[in-house]
Amino acid sequence: MKDIKDFIVETKGEHDPSKTYDDLYADVEKHLSRWGAGPVYGWKGDCGIAFSVSKGKNVKKDDWITIYYNGCNNSYQDDLLITLSPYGTDDPESARDYVDNVYAGQEPEIIDELLGI
Repeated sequence: MKDIKDFIVETKGEHDPSKTYDDLYADVEKHLSRWGAGPVYGWKGDCGIAFSVSKGKNVKKDDWITIYYNGCNNSYQDDLLITLSPYGTDDPESARDYVDNVYAGQEPEIIDELLGI
């Protein structure tokens, strides 16, 4: 007989332990299945998180969501940049779509909008 643990899919990928990762993961964790998200990885160490997505009318093959903490670029900004792009990016100019100046807790709403859900 199988144990319930045999059916649980781990959604965290390898990452550097960081408060940024843990805080951002907690904000999006319950929404990952709605987005068809793959494992969640740390982005550039402790500068954010990134994960593949497969659901939504705006999603294309190999699309990723990247949530980048703008404070990582040695600025005084305390907000997030969320991008939708093939394979992930924290550069708005190379992203297919993005939203800047996002604050903690707003991520699910913004990601739904980017994905077209």
